[in-house]
Amino acid sequence: RAAAAIAAVVSSAPQLGAVQSGVVCGLVDGGCYQGFTNGAVIWSSGTGAVISSNGAIRNAWMGAGAQNGVLGYPKAAQVCGIRDGGCYQSFQKGEVFWSTASGAHISKAGVIRTAYRAAGAENGALGFPIGAEACGLRNGGCYQAFQRGEILWSPTTGAQISKAGVIRTAYRAAGAENGILGYPVTAETCGLKLEGCYQAYQNGEILYSSKTGAHISRAGAIRDLYRSSRAENGVLGFPAGKETCGLRSGGCYQSFQGGEIIWSAATGARITYNSPIRTTYRAAGAENSLLGYPVNAQICGIRDGGCYQSFQGGEIFWSAASGANISRQGGIRNLYRSIGAENGRLGFPLTAEICGLKNGGCYQSFQGGEILWSAATGAKLVTTGSIRTAYRGAGAENSALGYPRVNEICGIRDNGCYQSFQGGEILWSSKTGARITANGPIRTTYRQSGAENGTLGYPTTNQTCTTSTRCTQTFQRGTLTWTPTTGVKRT
Repeated sequence: RAAAAIAAVVSSAPQLGAVQSGVVCGLVDGGCYQGFTNGAVIWSSGTGAVISSNGAIRNAWMGAGAQNGVLGYPKAAQVCGIRDGGCYQSFQKGEVFWSTASGAHISKAGVIRTAYRAAGAENGALGFPIGAEACGLRNGGCYQAFQRGEILWSPTTGAQISKAGVIRTAYRAAGAENGILGYPVTAETCGLKLEGCYQAYQNGEILYSSKTGAHISRAGAIRDLYRSSRAENGVLGFPAGKETCGLRSGGCYQSFQGGEIIWSAATGARITYNSPIRTTYRAAGAENSLLGYPVNAQICGIRDGGCYQSFQGGEIFWSAASGANISRQGGIRNLYRSIGAENGRLGFPLTAEICGLKNGGCYQSFQGGEILWSAATGAKLVTTGSIRTAYRGAGAENSALGYPRVNEICGIRDNGCYQSFQGGEILWSSKTGARITANGPIRTTYRQSGAENGTLGYPTTNQTCTTSTRCTQTFQRGTLTWTPTTGVKRT
């Protein structure tokens, strides 16, 4: 039976050349063969008689153990004229492919070959194999290399293509299946915005766009937030760098086209969008500054179309009129929040808090005034208006008035206002304007007489001391003069 089958094939295959041996049987599974100058005819009951021509494909088959190896007996003769002038031959348990560029390599039966055939084999994106399937990878995985990529398999992920390109380059640079990403769980998918592509892995994704290149989005809190904010289709766009850890307090961050995501164990993952707020935060030192990590995302749509973002150590407020400025934790911010923050009479901050003033004091400017703080007086408000103008004109905290002791109080006689300071008061009425009554005998007498509610009414001038022994101040209904010998006299 074997001899007749072999003879039938030989009769129509002059390319085999001269006979080199008789029909030899006793091969595995009862097989037989006959040798010729240019190859052999091999027979088994399962495959019939098939030509095995001398050349690279037969050498690869023989090198793999011939019929005793992973491929078993040939099922059909070698076929040439495929892509790039290549050839292939089918065997019981796979195929051998050859091209001048790739050489001859086995594609053995199994999940990797199934994926390769499904992707178009040599006519697909992968081209010809350039190595045999290799196993013993992490978690019992296997892979096979091709001209334009690889197929990787593991028991949990199945066989997935890692095609040549920027995504595969990034994957290999990160350690491939031995790195943070593990095995691929999908093929590469393209058609995203900005000519983008991505591929998913056990522990994350790699995203690519023509503007950003390929970057890893690894599994974790940062990726979860990125995905929940619509990933590349959201405000953040594509990743612009890898996730970087080792920040203050063990934090991590990742840059995107539209901002950053910053994570710490205390605050979780938060977005800082590209905006004046993020610029101010980065300029202040970001997580290493007094602000620390963000505790929420930027919120817009507040007064005057403004935005703000909260951080561990304060907030940053922005409006078109005021720009972005820090409101840091402490007495000044507490007072600002207590009077309505940007919705209150102060409006948005115009500067950050500035310290190093007299007696270790601090202040911050706002659209509607200032808040000044000292250890002796706490945080007090000086609102925009005549009293603040008079206070600033006198030298503010550096003057004899010192720091404010109370906020400005209005609704006194004739709808007037006043504010007390360490060194006196400023009183205002629409008829007299804002006038300073400095601490001293004249102010004491004025207060004892009922101040603006008394017979003198409001001051019409500031106190003037022409010499060290004579001071005077004029009021609506009289003048008070002081000398060391006479004390305070009214005229």
